[in-house]
Amino acid sequence: MFEKIFRWLGHPKTWVPGLIVAAVLLIFLGIGGYGYYQIEYNPKFCVSCHTMREPFQKWHEGTHAMVNCHECHKQSKLDSLHQLWMYVTERPDKVVHHPSLDHKICVQCHMTQEQNWHNIEETAGHQIHFKKAGIECLVCHGQGIHNIARPVNVCITCHSDKEGMENKMAFIHCTQCHNFLAKGKGEEGIWPTRENCLNCHGKMGMDVKGHRGLDPNEDCIRCHNPHVK
Repeated sequence: MFEKIFRWLGHPKTWVPGLIVAAVLLIFLGIGGYGYYQIEYNPKFCVSCHTMREPFQKWHEGTHAMVNCHECHKQSKLDSLHQLWMYVTERPDKVVHHPSLDHKICVQCHMTQEQNWHNIEETAGHQIHFKKAGIECLVCHGQGIHNIARPVNVCITCHSDKEGMENKMAFIHCTQCHNFLAKGKGEEGIWPTRENCLNCHGKMGMDVKGHRGLDPNEDCIRCHNPHVK
């Protein structure tokens, strides 16, 4: 019986068509695999949609340029196919149906010990705003497509009672006084110290010699409130 099978397989009329079918299948598998790789792992695939040219450029020039698109923008294969179909058939003029982001994506990198990323877990500002208040990352860091840096006026969205940001202190960002990334001091690390004030105002050319002779335990804010007109 086995001898008949081997004899049948060894006949050219049997294996030649089989080889052709196998070659065609391998070609299709290769094309499909290459296409899948381009879609999933090549960021340049995104610019095949005309609406993604500006977002792609901002990503390419930003701090996350080494991160693949789908590392942050995760969605199901069904949603991806639906998005592709919509772009092909409807040709929208702006980015639509984009997968949303939440803090779970951000903390995969920014709350680990990875050396390539800023670890924000122990920083004073994130302990107060993220851990304690539960503010989503993109409330501050998502004020535009791939615009991760927080804009100057983002703090006033919540801290509208700090009038100084709109008058005499408007020329600097809040974090120049409030050290958002301070580590090792807990939440207190975000509050500016007397030395912070004196060093900054000294660099601005103001005469602070007299102030340095005052009681070192006195905070500048006792006499000078930067948030009052």
